[in-house]
Amino acid sequence: MSGKKASEFSNEEEVIAEFDRLTRNAATVQRETLRRILTGNAAAEYLRRLGLAGRTDPDSFRACVPLATHADIEPYIARIADGDTSAVLTAKPITSISLRSVGNRALSVVVSTRSLALAMSVIRSP
Repeated sequence: MSGKKASEFSNEEEVIAEFDRLTRNAATVQRETLRRILTGNAAAEYLRRLGLAGRTDPDSFRACVPLATHADIEPYIARIADGDTSAVLTAKPITSISLRSVGNRALSVVVSTRSLALAMSVIRSP
C-alpha cells in the first residue's frame, strides 16, 4: 500500500486525494503491519516468554504484551550487548544498540536490525 513520490503530484489536490486514499483503511493497515511484525518475530524469546505463541492478532497482542519499561527489557539488552546473537528481542540479529538522552529526564534506547529500528523511551527518575 505504498503511495506516490512527491515528484509525481502535479497539484495540492492530488496530494490530498492520495493522502485520503492511503489513510482510508488505516485500521486495516495497522492490523496488517502488526501481523507482519509479529509473524516476522515469532521466534523472538521476548515474545515467546510473554506467551504470544505465534498469535498475530491485536487482541492477543494486547492481552500478552504489556507496556514495558527499560528495566523490563534491560536483561535482554545486556545479553545482546554482551554478544548474544540469538533471537532475543527480534528474530533478526541486532546490529546496533545506542543510548540517547532527551533533556535531563528521558533516556531513549534504540535497538536496530538491518530492517527494523525499534525505539523504546523510558522516563528516568529525577
